[in-house]
Amino acid sequence: MANRPPAGKSFGLFEAEDAHAALSWLRRCNPGSRIGAIGFSLGGAASLLGAQGPLDVDALVLEGVYPDIRRAIANRIAVRLGSWPAALIEPFLSFQSLPRFGVWPSQIAPVRAVANLRMPVMVVGGEKDVNTPPDETRSLYKAIKGRAELQMLAGVDHDELGSTVADDLKPALLAFLDRNLRR
Repeated sequence: MANRPPAGKSFGLFEAEDAHAALSWLRRCNPGSRIGAIGFSLGGAASLLGAQGPLDVDALVLEGVYPDIRRAIANRIAVRLGSWPAALIEPFLSFQSLPRFGVWPSQIAPVRAVANLRMPVMVVGGEKDVNTPPDETRSLYKAIKGRAELQMLAGVDHDELGSTVADDLKPALLAFLDRNLRR
C-alpha cells in the first residue's frame, strides 16, 4: 500500500485520487454523458497512475507525459547539470519513492499503465521537449495496445505544450474528441 505524503508532489501517484474524485463528480452531475480527459505532464500521469488505475473516460489525451519516474528525473537533472551528473544523481532521487510514497520507482511508470487502456488515446509531444523527449513520447504511444494516435509538434517544447493548444494540434484534437465523444 502506498503512503500518502503530507504535502508536495507525488508525480501523479497520489494526484490520481483527485483526478478520480473530479471524474466521479462530473459523472454524477452529467449522468450518461460521454467524458474525455486531457492530461498534461504530471496531470497526464495522474490520469494513469494510482491505486484505482487509469481514469475510466471515453477518450484520453496525454500531452508531454513522462514514461517513467526514473527517466523523468534524469531528464530534468540533465537539462540543468548535464547527462553524467544526471546518471549519478538520479538513483538517489528516484529511490526516495519507497520511503516517501511506499512504492518502488517502477510503480511510478505511465508507460506500464497505458498498456491497460481500453479507450481511444491521443498522445501529444513536442519535438523540442527536453523534459519528455520525442523518443519517450513515441515509446509511450507504442506501449498502448488499443486505439491510439500520435501527434508530434514541430518546434514545441514542454512549457509551450502545456501553456496553449498549438494551432497545428487544434484540428486533430477537435476531430479526435468529436469522433470519440459524440453520441
